Amino acid sequence: MMKRIAIAFLVIGLVSAAGCQSKPDEILWRAQADDGLVVTAGVPHRNYVRGGTVTVSVVVRNISADDIAIGADSGALVYATLWRKTTIGWEQVKRYPQSAVMVASPWKLAAGKTYKCPLNLPIEPDWPTGEPLRLTVELNGRDDLAPGGLIQVFATQADYDEALKD
Repeated sequence: MMKRIAIAFLVIGLVSAAGCQSKPDEILWRAQADDGLVVTAGVPHRNYVRGGTVTVSVVVRNISADDIAIGADSGALVYATLWRKTTIGWEQVKRYPQSAVMVASPWKLAAGKTYKCPLNLPIEPDWPTGEPLRLTVELNGRDDLAPGGLIQVFATQADYDEALKD
C-alpha cells in the first residue's frame, strides 16, 4: 500500500513538473536579479514574415523567500523593445505597448509566486527586414531585468522560404 502511495506521488510530481516546462521548440531568454526575481521571455521561433505576429510568453518568478515590490511607473507591467544593430551599437526601433495608462501601478510578487503575461507584437511594415534584430522584454520598474535575443524578419513569405530553404 505504501509503495502505491509513493508511486502515485511520484507520478503526480512528474506530471506537474512537465506542465511547467516550456514548449519543446520555444526559444527562451532569461534574466535573474540578486533579489530572486527571474524574468523569462519565450518566442516560438526566430524567423518571421512582415505582417505576422511575434508571440512572446513572459514569465516573472519570485524565487526568493520574501515578497518583491515592483515600482511600475505606468499601467503597463511589461515592455517589449525591438532593436536594430548600427555602427555605434543597438538602436531602438519599436517599443510595445506603444501607449499605456500613465498612472503609476506598483505591484508585488509574493514569495514563490509566478506571473505570466503573453504579448502579441504585430510585425509592422516599418520593421527592418533581412537583418538580425534584438527583441528584449523588460518589467516596468525593473530595467535591470531585460532578457532578449535575436530574431529576423523577412519582407515576404517568398523571402522567408528562400532564406530557410537550406
